[in-house]
Amino acid sequence: MPMLGMWVYKFLIAVYIYSFTMVAVSVSTGVHLQSLIRIPLVNIRLIDLAIAVSAVSATLSLFWHGLGTSRRIRALTILILSFVVFDTFQLLRTFGVLDAQSQFAWYASSLSLLIILDVSRRNISPSDHNLFLAMSVASAVILIVRPFLFPIDSLSGRTSVEMGGRIVFDAPGSKEVISDVAMVPLVLIYAFQAFKMRIPMWIRIVLLAAIPLLLGQLIVSFHRGLLITWLSVVFFTLWTRREKGTGLLVGRFVPIALGLGIFILFFSASIGKLGFDPVDRLISTAEYAVAVDDPTWDKGRFYVQEAALKLWQQSPWIGWGYESLEKFVYGSSPHNFIVTSLFHRGIVGTSILASIFLICYLHTWKLWKLSKHLNAREALFNRCLVFAAWLWLIPLMTQEVLWERYSTSVEYLILGFLVGITRFYEGQMLERQLIR
Repeated sequence: MPMLGMWVYKFLIAVYIYSFTMVAVSVSTGVHLQSLIRIPLVNIRLIDLAIAVSAVSATLSLFWHGLGTSRRIRALTILILSFVVFDTFQLLRTFGVLDAQSQFAWYASSLSLLIILDVSRRNISPSDHNLFLAMSVASAVILIVRPFLFPIDSLSGRTSVEMGGRIVFDAPGSKEVISDVAMVPLVLIYAFQAFKMRIPMWIRIVLLAAIPLLLGQLIVSFHRGLLITWLSVVFFTLWTRREKGTGLLVGRFVPIALGLGIFILFFSASIGKLGFDPVDRLISTAEYAVAVDDPTWDKGRFYVQEAALKLWQQSPWIGWGYESLEKFVYGSSPHNFIVTSLFHRGIVGTSILASIFLICYLHTWKLWKLSKHLNAREALFNRCLVFAAWLWLIPLMTQEVLWERYSTSVEYLILGFLVGITRFYEGQMLERQLIR
């Protein structure tokens, strides 16, 4: 057993949800965000402390248990350790080309990969699914409360900025993104599966109550990735219910759709004051998502990606290290983890990182197939979590999530858990075969 218990990751999830909530508090009150998400006196971010504790847990696990007994776990462990060593080398060789605070923040993002190492080697069991159910409930509560901290009618002046049709919020003192990409898919998946899960009624109510608020977020945000997430979750819901027959589908899914329709009608009155129509807004988002011929469709990212790849060719094997692409290229970041990683880490670091993700996602596919041999409750929880991990591929390929250590550390927790629970079920099935 690792020396530190799962409280390490309960703390990590709590820090993530708390920090995400503090962005809304900062926007609504004008309080400096850094004063809300850092430990007083020592001036350390809570998320950095959480990542440091998980790194200590991983180190203790390695010290007491070595590389592990499973061939796949040994390979995963070696790859993660190799990546950390390589990224440490990158930090040392390029230290000082940027301010130290930014470089250490990026390094903390790299160290969070140790979460996968630690969790995947633990003795995971189906009861540990409750950790993510609790996270989804807490996230749902925050997502429900958050819009009321900056109501629609106040989206003007210092509290919001409208950019290219997307409404965003300015938090005083914001230095990094604290995104919801780790919580929104999980909440949506669990909410649409609430009637199928054996969970208390109050949890169902909380999860279902979050759906209209997330729809409101989709309308306001004009976010293509969020729209794809919504459509993917709806498809997943229909697919998982197909074996239950049309009657059950109509009895449970259609009322949710009707509730969303009613919400849109009421929401129209508020958002209409800002000149937005919810239906038109959703249609515009969908049209923009597929309008690949529109010159603004890529938001200038293809240009940045091309420029980043040209710079990478100057140092193809190890990249530019902890250097900032913005020094050389005007515009946004590449918004693609492969291009970004090639610029910073070259072929060596990117190959290691891609191999880590490949092993993790192969485990998710194996768990998906294993779930058909499990009882209905465990199979559903497994597949919900697997699908949430798959949805992370959307921001992974279209955003800069690997530098965003808040949500990314939680995604690494999910991936590590899925590797660990796959090992658990494989061990169970091997025992059954030996008994027979």
